[in-house]
Amino acid sequence: MRSESTTAWLVSFILACWLTVSALGGVGLVALGLLYLLTVEPGHFPGDPPAADMIVELAIVFWLFTLLGLCGAFAWSRFGQQDKVVRVGSKTVAVLLMLSVLSLTPVLAQVGRRHFGEWGQLKALLRQGEAKVLERVQREGGVLSHEEVVVARDGFKANPVYFQFKDMPRPVQVRVMSSLPPYVGVDFGDGNNARFDPDTMLCTFSD
Repeated sequence: MRSESTTAWLVSFILACWLTVSALGGVGLVALGLLYLLTVEPGHFPGDPPAADMIVELAIVFWLFTLLGLCGAFAWSRFGQQDKVVRVGSKTVAVLLMLSVLSLTPVLAQVGRRHFGEWGQLKALLRQGEAKVLERVQREGGVLSHEEVVVARDGFKANPVYFQFKDMPRPVQVRVMSSLPPYVGVDFGDGNNARFDPDTMLCTFSD
């Protein structure tokens, strides 16, 4: 009996700690969402560092962590011990989870738009560029050697790839930027460059 009581206390303590961390993370994400709204600059360049992309990656990790804790708290309340701290904590965390999603809606929209419209067309060019690089160096992937990077860049110099956003005065250029995948990136002009994962379109590098 004492062993069961100790186990119940331990489970409740772990869940309470988990929910506390989740609550603090939720408050942090809400603050990040508000800060992003106040500091975001208009334009297509993701920024240096790419704030929206970094926030999205952080939020996904936090949301998974929080959902796991909420599932554990629900299961414990349903099949284990009725714990007031865990019950109240899980409700608080659920509210903060929803608030964090709402506050990060502009951030999610900023990244999500890269799959549609003009960005969707640019995404297609980036995927074609990746395929063109691999075809030119005759390999299936991996790290390119210095010589292979030169060969790939020469191919893009001979046949440059440009894309014109309607609200930009000059077209952006798709060119080889790295020996690591994704190999090609977008030159936005004025020294602003960025590389995107061709599937998720999350910015993997910018300067």
